[in-house]
Amino acid sequence: MTELLIAIAAFTAFHILPSTPLRAWMIARVGQRRFMWAFSALSVLFFGWIWMAFRAASAGPVFWVTSQGERWASAALMLGAFLQIFSTGLRTGRVTDSYGTAVGIWGLVHMANNAAAADWVFFGYMTLLALAGTWLIDHRRARLLGDAWPPLKAETSNLPFLAILRGRNRLLLREFGWARAAAALAAWALALWVHETVFGLPVLWF
Repeated sequence: MTELLIAIAAFTAFHILPSTPLRAWMIARVGQRRFMWAFSALSVLFFGWIWMAFRAASAGPVFWVTSQGERWASAALMLGAFLQIFSTGLRTGRVTDSYGTAVGIWGLVHMANNAAAADWVFFGYMTLLALAGTWLIDHRRARLLGDAWPPLKAETSNLPFLAILRGRNRLLLREFGWARAAAALAAWALALWVHETVFGLPVLWF
């Protein structure tokens, strides 16, 4: 567990650096493209460290075990996350920050179904990171877009479909398309199928 916490702290510190003057200093010396490639590569390495530390950590006490019905409900929520990911092709203004929201759903679902201390540290951190990321993206957009941002924000929401439920937007299913829906469903089914092989735990028991 100690290594997991250290890896999380290092990953967090690394992602805070671009918000400091160090970003501009590095871009001035290596260029925007090289900076982004290096940042992305190091991000993958840091996340790999977190994942390896999580897999090696002692699970600790298990607080509860979910039932088959709860796992089916979780699988349905994960289908929503896949639909959210594949909705990123929609016109900006209908859906924002889809990946962050989808990761947030993924994290919450896994926290509900993996009730051990190490699981909550890992999945809780990923959920917090994803949801905080959507807020940071909005903050950056507000700064970059200026007066063009408030009208866009008014018809969107980080929480899926909230803007539609509040009447600030309309649900137009034709914008999603059957191809995207089929791709999301196929990716979701594949994830259910390979979950036990890849991660050692089945999603559902029959």
